Amino acid sequence: MGDWTVHATVARQAFEIHGDLRWLGKPASVEGDQAVPQWLFLLLESMAVVIVLLLGLVLRQRRGRARDNQETPLPGSAPGPGTAGNGGRTAPRRSGPD
Repeated sequence: MGDWTVHATVARQAFEIHGDLRWLGKPASVEGDQAVPQWLFLLLESMAVVIVLLLGLVLRQRRGRARDNQETPLPGSAPGPGTAGNGGRTAPRRSGPD
């Protein structure tokens, strides 16, 4: 295909590296004899999508449960001082001038 030369210098000493490029043909993986079969790629991609979807559903369910636990007081419990009317949560404190 072609010859090439690289000019370089090390410690003020100049030298050249010579080489040639030969075409040997396409590698076996391009011809269809892949190291990893196509069906394995499809299986791994499908499993990744399923895992992401399941993880999303689990996180959504946990957030819903956490929200329900915050909004629903336990039976027999009364809201503490300064929390009346807001579901047992205290208002955030402000800092700085009003």
